[in-house]
Amino acid sequence: MVPQGDLADDAKTGFAGIASFEFGSRIAFRAEALWANSDLKGRIITDGSGVPLPDEADVSGDVKYIGGLGTVVMHFGTGTLRPYVLGGAGYYNRSGSQRARDAAGDFRELSLNESDLGFHFGAGLKVSLGGFQLFGEARYHRVNSDDGDTNFVPIIVGVRLGG
Repeated sequence: MVPQGDLADDAKTGFAGIASFEFGSRIAFRAEALWANSDLKGRIITDGSGVPLPDEADVSGDVKYIGGLGTVVMHFGTGTLRPYVLGGAGYYNRSGSQRARDAAGDFRELSLNESDLGFHFGAGLKVSLGGFQLFGEARYHRVNSDDGDTNFVPIIVGVRLGG
């Protein structure tokens, strides 16, 4: 997962995975579940008046996305190599936490949990090998949240069963 926009200010490159069921051929529909996780790189904890966490505090934390996605896929070609484009919408849950050791009471922990609608689009390539396919794809995800849009690009490689 490669954070984009405001998310890139606070999160490191992380990991992502997608499980999906695809129905159709040249134009197909996917029902998908997304999981993405990234460690935080900055001190985002503040007290009620916006005072940042002291520099000497030992800080750790992460942000996770879990989503249910509906995706339309358009395949090009019928040979061994099949490029495709895809796009759709989904419902994303964002949860995050940051913990600080050696900090005063108000600074010790921050957590968030919110769900919002978003959309995604991207491109990929399938390589057919008998009864299964290898694939690689990249998608831009944009999640609309109360504190601004969250953007990230998971780069996924994997195996798809079926021809």
